[in-house]
Amino acid sequence: MTKETAVIQWLSDVEEHNYPAAVSYLSIIYTEDKVAEMIVKLRSTPVVQFKAKDIFRASRLPLMGVS
Repeated sequence: MTKETAVIQWLSDVEEHNYPAAVSYLSIIYTEDKVAEMIVKLRSTPVVQFKAKDIFRASRLPLMGVS
């Protein structure tokens, strides 16, 4: 019996509830003024897509062993 491959369907745009979540996370790292500035930029920036391998490369994290 073969497993079915899961199909991931990403949203075409950001949902409104994602911005408060971003504020919550970014507030841990940055000042309130910097977070407000970043959210303004996020709201006006179009959504782009990248392959997972490219995002991982950009993170500069070490590779994990195969499990």
